[in-house]
Amino acid sequence: LRQAGVRRITGDVIGDDRAFGGPQWGEGWFWHEIYAYWASGVSGLQVRPNTVRARLVAGSDAGEPARFELLRPGPPLPLVVKVRTGAPGSEVRLQYEPPPEGGDVLMTGWIPASDTVPLHLATHHPTLYLLAHLGRSLEAGGVEVNGEIRRARDDERPTGLAWSHVVESDSLGAAVAEMLKPSDNQMAESMLRTVGRESSGDGTASAGLAVAEGVLAGWGIESGAISLSDGSGLSRYNRIAPNAMARLLRAMWRHPQYRVFFDGLPVAAVDGTLRRRLSGTPAEENVRAKTGSLASARALSGYLTDGSGETLVFSLMVNGYDVSGSVTEALEDLIIEQLSLYRRSVEPGWPMYREDAP
Repeated sequence: LRQAGVRRITGDVIGDDRAFGGPQWGEGWFWHEIYAYWASGVSGLQVRPNTVRARLVAGSDAGEPARFELLRPGPPLPLVVKVRTGAPGSEVRLQYEPPPEGGDVLMTGWIPASDTVPLHLATHHPTLYLLAHLGRSLEAGGVEVNGEIRRARDDERPTGLAWSHVVESDSLGAAVAEMLKPSDNQMAESMLRTVGRESSGDGTASAGLAVAEGVLAGWGIESGAISLSDGSGLSRYNRIAPNAMARLLRAMWRHPQYRVFFDGLPVAAVDGTLRRRLSGTPAEENVRAKTGSLASARALSGYLTDGSGETLVFSLMVNGYDVSGSVTEALEDLIIEQLSLYRRSVEPGWPMYREDAP
C-alpha cells in the first residue's frame, strides 16, 4: 500500500472470508481438544498456523488462581480461565469444557505452585485473528486507518473494486507436501473446502467430501469401506478399512499425477512425521507413508520397496489399545522393517495387495 502511495484509509478495512462456508471445525471433533494447536478451525481468511502462544503462571501457594498471559498481542480468545495453583511438584491438569450457547469455553484444572506452563493454543476466530495482525502491520507500516478493521457482513456485496496486490500460492505439489509431511490439519481442512469451491463454487466441507466420495466411487471403492467426515482425520466419525486404504494407495500410484502425492509423503528417517522413525533399518529413506494418530488409535499407510525390488502398498491400523502410543508405533515399525526385507518370487508390477485382506 505504501508503494502505491497510500498513507491513509478513510473508510473501513474489510476482511471477506466468504470463500469458505459452514462450520470452521470438522464434524465429530472432540470438545476437549477444541483449543489444541492441532485442532485449529479454518476460514476463508486466515493466518497459518492460526495458533497463539500463551502461558499460565502459578501462584506461590496452593489454591491461588493461576495467571493467563498471551505472549503476543492479538484479539481476545473466547476463553474463561479458571486454573488454580496446586501443590509444589504436582501434575499439570488442564481440561476444557464446552461453552453454553453463545458463551466462552472454560479452561479448568491446576498447575504446580511457582511454575510456569507454556501453552500452544488454537484461535477460535481465524478471520479476526488475521485482521488483528493486519491492523498492526498497517500501523507499523505508517498507513493510518480512520475506520474500522472488521469482517465483511453477510449482506455486504462491494462493487467497483480494483486490485492493489496479488499473491499467488505455491504449486499444488508444494502445498500437498506442506500438508502431508508435518500432518498439518489446518491445511487439510482448507484443502477440502478449496476442492469443494473449485468444483462447485461451494467452499464447504460437505461439498469437498462429496467430490472425494465421487472420486473413490470411480476407483471402485465402495462407500461402506470408507466413510469421511472431515479433511484432516480428527473426526471420530471417520471410518476406513485397511483394505480400502490399500486400494486407494494403489489407485493413486496409477494416477497420472501420482508424483504430486508420492513426493509429498513423509520419508522414513528423513522428514515429516517419520523423521525420527525407522532410522538405521532397511526402511530408512525407503518408506513413504502417512501417519495417523488419535487417542487409542494409530495408523501408517504408504509405499515401500521390498527386498526383491518390488513396490508394495501397505496399511497398518491399530485401535482400542490401552498401552502407550509409542508401543504401537514400535510394532508398526517392526512390521515395516520385515516388509522391507521380504523377498517374493513374482515379477515386479503394480503395487501388490491382497483383495481378501480385512
